[in-house]
Amino acid sequence: MTSSILRYPHPLRLACLLAATIWACGSKENELSVLAEPGLIVQNKIAGDKESHTLLPGDVLLAWRWQNQDEIPAQTVINTVMWHQVEDNAPARGPLLLRIRRGEKEREVVFDQAGGDVILLPPLPETMQREFEQGEAMLAANDLDGGLKSHRGLLEKMRLFPKQYIWLLHHISQTEKKSRRREEAAASLAKLLKKLETPAEQGWIANQLGVLHLRMKELEAAEAYFLEAEQYYQKSVFRRLGTTRHQHYQGHVARMRGDWEKARQHWEKVASSLEEFAPQSTFLAAVYIDLGVAAKHRNHYDLADLYYGKSADLYATITPDSDKRANALYNRGSLARLQGRLVEAETFQRQSLQILEKNSNQTPEKMFRRYTQLLFISMDRKNGEDVSRASVPALKWAEQVPEESAKAELLNGLGAFYAETGDLEEAARHLNRVLTNLAEKGDKTSNFYRALAKTNLGLVHLNAGRLSEAQKALADALGHLEEGTGFHAYNLRLQSEVARKQGAPEQGLALLTQALQALPDDTTSGFDRASLLAEQAHCLMDLNDKRAAESAWSQAAQAYEKQLDALGGNQFVQANFFMSAADSYRNLVRLHAERNDLEGAFRANERFRGPVLRRLFNGLGRGVGLTRSPLQALRDQQWLDAEAVRRQLDPGTLLLSFCVLENETYVFALDRDRGLSMTSLPKAGRRPLSRQVEDYRKALRSVKPNTLADIQKRGRRLYRILLQPLEERLLNAQRVVVCPDGLLSLLPFAALVRDGETVTEWADIPFLAKSLPIHTALSGTFYASDIGRRDYRPNWTQDAVIQAFARPDHAAALDLPDLPASSIEAANLAERFPSQTTIFEGRAANETQVRRLDPDIDVIHFAGHALFDPDNPMNSALILTPDPRNDGKLATWEIQELNLNAELVVMSACETALGQDMGGEGLMGLTRSFQIAGAHSVVATLWRVEDQATSLFMDHFYTALSRGDSKDAALRFAQQTLIEHPQWGHPNYWAAFQLSGDWQ
Repeated sequence: MTSSILRYPHPLRLACLLAATIWACGSKENELSVLAEPGLIVQNKIAGDKESHTLLPGDVLLAWRWQNQDEIPAQTVINTVMWHQVEDNAPARGPLLLRIRRGEKEREVVFDQAGGDVILLPPLPETMQREFEQGEAMLAANDLDGGLKSHRGLLEKMRLFPKQYIWLLHHISQTEKKSRRREEAAASLAKLLKKLETPAEQGWIANQLGVLHLRMKELEAAEAYFLEAEQYYQKSVFRRLGTTRHQHYQGHVARMRGDWEKARQHWEKVASSLEEFAPQSTFLAAVYIDLGVAAKHRNHYDLADLYYGKSADLYATITPDSDKRANALYNRGSLARLQGRLVEAETFQRQSLQILEKNSNQTPEKMFRRYTQLLFISMDRKNGEDVSRASVPALKWAEQVPEESAKAELLNGLGAFYAETGDLEEAARHLNRVLTNLAEKGDKTSNFYRALAKTNLGLVHLNAGRLSEAQKALADALGHLEEGTGFHAYNLRLQSEVARKQGAPEQGLALLTQALQALPDDTTSGFDRASLLAEQAHCLMDLNDKRAAESAWSQAAQAYEKQLDALGGNQFVQANFFMSAADSYRNLVRLHAERNDLEGAFRANERFRGPVLRRLFNGLGRGVGLTRSPLQALRDQQWLDAEAVRRQLDPGTLLLSFCVLENETYVFALDRDRGLSMTSLPKAGRRPLSRQVEDYRKALRSVKPNTLADIQKRGRRLYRILLQPLEERLLNAQRVVVCPDGLLSLLPFAALVRDGETVTEWADIPFLAKSLPIHTALSGTFYASDIGRRDYRPNWTQDAVIQAFARPDHAAALDLPDLPASSIEAANLAERFPSQTTIFEGRAANETQVRRLDPDIDVIHFAGHALFDPDNPMNSALILTPDPRNDGKLATWEIQELNLNAELVVMSACETALGQDMGGEGLMGLTRSFQIAGAHSVVATLWRVEDQATSLFMDHFYTALSRGDSKDAALRFAQQTLIEHPQWGHPNYWAAFQLSGDWQ
C-alpha cells in the first residue's frame, strides 16, 4: 500500500510511445503542446460578491496559497487531485488566494467556497475532448460498461501525460464509486495512489480508499489506509488537519463496529480541535452532523437536535445554497419527525427541498428521500387526504430511483398506513404493486420486500375478516423474514391472531412461543415483544387461563415501558406509541377487579395513567420548566398505590378515577376517611358511553329553543350511569376530583343532572355544580404531586403577581372575529386585583411578551382566541399579536418550553381544554402543555364560548378568588351565578369551563 513517484520509461521507448500516442490521437504538432500546457481550466462560474472573488469558465488555475498565511509559499497546481485535496482541506484554514490566467493576463482571485465547488479539467486536444464526451454520453444514457470502457481506452492514450492521466483515472474511480462498483473503484484509487508524488495528494487518496473500504465493511483495511493517510499528511502543509481527519475517520470505524460511545469520543476531539483552529469550516459542520447521529443512536435526541442545528447554521453561514446545508436540514427534519415535532419537521424538509431544487441536476435519490419524509409526516398526522397528496411527488421520484427497494419501502409504508387506518382497498393496491414490481427479482432484498408486502396484505385480509386468505399470505411470507427480527415476530403475531379467531388458540400460543424464543429479551424493539405478549394473553384468556393471561399482560406492560424509555422524542410521539398498550393495562385492571383485588386494580389503572408525563417530569422532555425540585418528586416514582394517594388527599376530597372497558366501566372512589372502593358500571361500555357523552355534548353546545327538557333528560341519564351508584359518598364530600378516561375527558361533570322532577327554568335544574365543586386530574399519582407542590407558593390571593393578555391584534389571515368583551374581562380582573395586575392589550399582547414571562408570575390570564387542531395537537395554539420575532401562534410545543411556576393559568378562549385523546395520557393539548411548563392549575374550556357570557363568568370567578375562595369554589361560584342568570343560564355558557390541577 506504499506509494512511489511517477516513473518514466527508457528515453528510446519514451520517444516511440510518444509518437504512437500522437499518431493514435490523429494529432497535429500543436496537440502535444496542448497536453503540456500548465494549469487547470475552470469549467463553471463561481460568483463572488465582487470581481476579485469570481471565477469564470475558461480561467486557468495556476497556483494557490492561503490568503492570510504569507509565511507559507504558494503551491503550484499540478493536477486535479492536488486541487481536490486543497479545496477539501482549505475551509479548515481559511480562504485561498488563487493565481489564475484570464485571457492573456494573470491575476489573483479569493476563493472561500461560498459559491460552491470548482469544476476543473486539464487541457485536452480536441480529439481527446470528443472521446471523453462520447464516454460521458454513454454514462448519461446508463450505459455504464460502455462509458467506462471508452474512458479506460482514453486513459491508455494519456498514460504519458501525468496531469491528464491522474484526472481521468480519478474521474473513473468516482464514477465506479457512484455506481457502487466499489471493488473496481478501490482498484482504480490504489492505482492512482501509486502515480501521485506529493504527500498531501497521497494522503487525500489514501483517505478515500479508507472510506471506500469502510463502506465495503472491510474495517481493518480501512484503518490501515486511514493510518497511511495520516503519515502522508505529517509530511505536508496539512499536518494538524491530517491528525484531525484521522480522528474523524477512526470515529467512523467505531461507528461501523456499533460502538457509538467511542465514535462520540473521537468526534468530540475533532470538533474541539476544529472549533479552535477552523471554526468557520465545512469540516466542522460535517462533524456536528456526525455528533448528532451519535447522540441520536444513544437516544439523546435533544443533544442530536442541538448538533444538527449547529451544523445547519454553520452551513448557512459558509455555503447557504449548498447540498451540504440541504443534507443538514434533512437530518434535522428527520429527527424532528422522530420526536413528533411535525411542524418543525415539515419546515426543515421543505427548506432542504428549496435548496436542492435550485440545482436541476439533483440525484433522484436525494429528492426521493425529501418527498418521502414529507409523506411520512402526513402519515404521522394520520390525515388520509394529506397522505394522498404527499404520495404523488414521492411516488414520482420513486420511479426515477434505480433501486426497486426504495420504491418497495415506500409502497409498503403506504400499504401499512392504509391497512391500519381502515382503507383496505387502497392498502391492497399499494401492496400488490410491490409484488408486481418485484415479481421477476430473486435477490435477498427483493425477497424481503415481497415478504413484507405479503405480511401487510395478511393484515388487510385479517381486518376484512378473510381469515383463510390472511393465513395463506402470512405463511407465504414467513420464510423470507429473518428469524429474530421484528418483521418475523410481526408476521407470527398476525398468524396467531388468525388462528385464535379461527378457534385455535393453542396453535396461536405455539406460534407466539416460537416468536418470543427467537426475539431476544434485550431487543431494541420493546414494542415487538409487548405486542407478542399481549396477543399471548388473548390466547390464554380464550383458554380460560386467567392467571397466565394476567402475567402475560403484566410482562407486555413492562415491555411497553421499556420501549418508552428508549423511544425518545416529545410526549405526542410517545403517547401515540403508548396508546397501543391500552389493551394490556385495561385488561390487567379487569382481571384484578374480577377477583376483587381492589388495590391491584387501582395500581394497574394508575400505572397506565401518564407514563409519558412522568418521564417528562423527570427532565426527559422538551419542557424546560419541569426540572424544578417540586416536580422532581416523580423522578424515582413510577406510580402510587391507593394508600399513598389517600394520605395526600385533603380532608373532604373525594377522588373518582374511571377506567372505561369495552363492556363496562370501573370507577375507583378514594377519600381520607373511607379509603378505596371500586364499582362496576355495567351500562357504561366504551361504545354506548362514548355515544351518550357525544350526544350530551352536542346538546350542551346547542342554544336552540326547547333544549331545556333534552338537557335534563340526557344529563340525568349520564348521572345515573356514572355517579348514582356512588351518590352517598358523593354528597358527603366537600369537593370531587375526577380522573376521567377516554371520552369522559370531554364530559363536563358539573353539568350532569341529579334525579328530580323535570322543571322549566335553568335555575331549577339540579346540576351537579349546585351540589359541590368539581375539578379534574390525570390520575391519583399526578394529583398527589399537584398537592405536594403547595409548599413552594406564596399567599397568592394577597400578593400575587398577575399578568393578563387581552384582545390581541391577531393576523388578518386567520379571519377571527373581534372580542370586545375580552377587554372588559381584563379590566374587571385589574379591578379585583388593582395593585397586582399588569394588562397587555392589543399590540402589546404579543407572543414575544408571553415568551418573556417570569417564573415568579402567579396568575396568567389569556382573553382572546385559541385554535384547536384535532388532527395534529402540536398545531393547537393560543392566538396572540404577531411581532417581528414570532407569528402570533403560541403552539402547544412552544408553551412547553416556557419556564413557569404559575399558581394559575386561565385560558378564557375557545376549546382550550381540548386535545388529542392519547389513552392513558388523557387529552394532550394546551392545558397539558401549561402543566408541563410548570403551572399548578389551569382553567380552560371544552367548547367554543360566548364573548359576553365569558366576560361575566370570569368577573364572578375572580371576585370569588379576590375574597379568598379556593380555585374550585370560585369556579363553582361563577357557574352557579350564571345558572341563575336570566340570559346565561344555559349550560352552553358556563359548563365549558374546567379546572385541572390543585383545587386550592
